[in-house]
Parts: sequence; structure tokens; C-alpha cells
Amino acid sequence: MTDRASHRVKASFVASLPRFCVRYPHVSVRALLDDIEVAPDQLGDPGVWLDVARGVALLEGAARRTNDSAFALRFADQMPWSDLGLLGCLVLNAPTVGDALAAAARYFGLQSTGAGLVLDAAGRETQLVYSIFDPTVALHPQNTELVFATLVRAIRDALGEPRWCPRAVLVRHPRPARAHVQADYFGCSLEYGSMVNALVVTAEEMRRPLARADLDRLPDLVASADRGLAAIDPDALGPLRAVVGDLLRDGEGTPSIASVARRTRTSARSLQRQLSLHGYTFTNLLAEARLALAAHYMRDPRRSLTDVALALGYSELSAFSRAFRRWSGTSAIAFRAAQADR
Repeated sequence: MTDRASHRVKASFVASLPRFCVRYPHVSVRALLDDIEVAPDQLGDPGVWLDVARGVALLEGAARRTNDSAFALRFADQMPWSDLGLLGCLVLNAPTVGDALAAAARYFGLQSTGAGLVLDAAGRETQLVYSIFDPTVALHPQNTELVFATLVRAIRDALGEPRWCPRAVLVRHPRPARAHVQADYFGCSLEYGSMVNALVVTAEEMRRPLARADLDRLPDLVASADRGLAAIDPDALGPLRAVVGDLLRDGEGTPSIASVARRTRTSARSLQRQLSLHGYTFTNLLAEARLALAAHYMRDPRRSLTDVALALGYSELSAFSRAFRRWSGTSAIAFRAAQADR
């Protein structure tokens, strides 16, 4: 099971998406957002978080609808630095290329708590490895290229060298049909189908000073970033989870957002807004609660899987089995067997 409360990304990372999509006149931004249940006015709100899976789905959907396998890369190339907030400021004003990548790794949580960057500086080359924590998100080519293109562009801007490039870019996803755009943008070796997603930078490049960095700003930026990381609460939806779990255990069928709102003495609209601020939909919350309760029931060897399915409001075991695999990434039988082994 995964703690999806921590798998979030700030919606502001696509704040400029509507303006960017003007170059694709046949594509409806509203349709893209409807696909992931996000309102247009949420994109520019720095307080709104998206479920990482929805953020990935947004970019993949955009690439598919525009028929542009380099959609995210082109988007990154014009993204205002304000979309990245404090994280962008830290990278742009670091003393050296190495410090910029280290800042990106340390403070990536300001922008996304569902993905991370790890700096591996062993040997003559450094790898900045990118990964998404939610195991239900497999390959994410658009998201990966967005992250790497944004970092490369930031270093180019800070160096004052528009053609600066890393030694190599490694990505797990397959080579796209028109890979020349990525090759032209990064200007270095691109390895598709790699074991990791990583930017590779030589030790010499890591030591290069960033000519345009404002080092006087850096102490205040770091202090603000440290406070920001400390303030992020990945479990702010705990009380709502408890209410949904109680309603499921009461055996009154599938809880509705209206029933949860009544129990918490708020309105359905306010509840939806609260969920959106943390990157959730009510469907996400309900699925998590069902998974947690299913796991709890299945730890009891006296309960059959059919009993568990009925307790969760499923009339057929097959429907529950499909849902459990969708929630957890494994089958109910395999989960129960693992519990028995323990």
C-alpha cells in the first residue's frame, strides 16, 4: 500500500498551461483539466496540490491530444520561473552548477512531495536521479522530461549560456517517434530505456560558478525554504479519512461526499475544495479508505475474501478483486498470502 497523502505536486507547476496551449488551437484546455477533475482557477493557486498521478495524467493527456511527444519539453522551455516559486529561486541563485542541483534535490519537496531528486556524486560524474514514489505510476515520460528540461534551462539561464548541456540524459521510457526535438534541446547523449531517470554532469561542470546568481539573496531563500519544508503536512486529511472509514464500517453502502460533509458539519463544496488543496478528489479518498479497511479485514484469517467484499459494499467477489488490484497494485489473494507469511 502507498501513502497517497504524500504523493502530491503543486498545481502551480502548470499555471501557464492555458496560455501555452494556445499554440495548439485544436486542443481544449478545459477538456484536459476535466480529464483529471481539476478546475481552471486552481492552476494558478500556489496553495492547491494535485495528486501526482493526476499531474502525470495531465501531461500525458496533453501530449496525446496535441500529438506532440515533446509537449512537456516545449512547455518547460517557456515556463515562467514564478511557476516554480521558491524552488526556482534557489536553483537560479546557487553559487555553482553543483550547488544548484543539490538545492533542487534538497528542496524538491516544496514543489512535490510525491517525487524526488537524489544526487549521486560518486566518481568523476554526478547523477541527479529522478523518481516518482507512487508505485501505481509506471513510466512518466512527459513528467520526467519536464523536470529535466526545467533544470537544464535554469542552469543555462544562471550561467548565461543558452547552449549549456549535461554530459548525458538517461530516461526509463522508450524512444519517442520524433526524438530529434529532445536531442536538439538537451544537446547531449540521450539514453532511452535506461534503468533510471537521471541527468549526468561531469565533476568539472559541477564546479562551474553561476555567473548570474544573486548570492546576497541566498541566505534568506534557504531560510524560507527550510521553513516551507517543515510546514508541509502530508497527513492533513487524517480527520476526513477517519470519517470515511467510519461510514464504510457502518455498512451503509458507498459513502457520498454529501454524507461525509454532513458528518463533518460542512458543505459538499467546502469539502471538495479542502480535498483539492491537498491534491485529492473524493474518489481518491474513498478508494484509500476502502483499501485500508480491506487490508485490515484481510489480516483476519477467519474472514473469507467474499466476506471482505460484502463488508465493503461489493455484491461480487470479482468486482472487489478488480478494485483491490487497482488500489494497491497487487491482487487480494497475493496480499493475503503475504500477510500469512508474516
